[in-house]
Amino acid sequence: MEKDFYMITPLSKEQVGVIKTISKLNPALHEQHMEELSSFLAMQVYIESKTRINPDEKENNKTWNKWQSNQMENFHAHYENKALPIITRLKKTDLSILESKENSLNFMIFLGLQHMRTKKIKDTIKNIKNKEHFKDIEKCWWFLSYMLGKNIGTSLFSKMNLDNHSLLVNTSSTPFITSDQPVINSHNSVCGKMKEPQEEELDLYYPLSPDLAYIITRSKRFTSGVVSTGGEVADEMNRKIAMEANHHIIGSTKEAVDAYKKYVTASG
Repeated sequence: MEKDFYMITPLSKEQVGVIKTISKLNPALHEQHMEELSSFLAMQVYIESKTRINPDEKENNKTWNKWQSNQMENFHAHYENKALPIITRLKKTDLSILESKENSLNFMIFLGLQHMRTKKIKDTIKNIKNKEHFKDIEKCWWFLSYMLGKNIGTSLFSKMNLDNHSLLVNTSSTPFITSDQPVINSHNSVCGKMKEPQEEELDLYYPLSPDLAYIITRSKRFTSGVVSTGGEVADEMNRKIAMEANHHIIGSTKEAVDAYKKYVTASG
């Protein structure tokens, strides 16, 4: 992980313009995105104005540094806290927690954010997009990744009746593993490849424990509800988790991790 990967940096007019342009691609959330962006810009203006008045005032730097390090994490923590009781129930194979629209929306946004907020995704986008264009968004990626994660989550929520949502119960002796890319697109045409997915190429996979995983399949590979799976599925999903990892895979035992280390760098 590069230093200060999640840290807020001051936004130039050009970077704000890039954020607004991308935000407008999702009109339903544009106003919400702009309200959240405004809170960052207001703090930036406040610190800049205080610094102009007294450039040597150390307190300004302390305030900016604290806010710069923590505020984006606070935004993510909001959805993580909402997802925690949902995940607790899912680990008990209780899908009824998602019958609430509020819970479903919060959990889908959580999944979208967990997918987008990693260095792996940043590097993937850097490689599949025009490199010159990416320079325009790299310095505001700390906000764009959050914005795009919310877009993914609300899109997943809007299509819950079209996609299959499954809780995979691993009945095999091969435990599910996870990684520093905790939510992956496991669709065969995308996973492990530097490829921008098409609308229909989405099988979003999130391991919850060695025995459980949540998966959203646009391919309808698994039926909706609680689904028992064996060693073949566990092995396949573990390989895909390893291929999509940035550097680290995590398992319940050393043996579970060692079995998949060789796949971590397979995709580049």
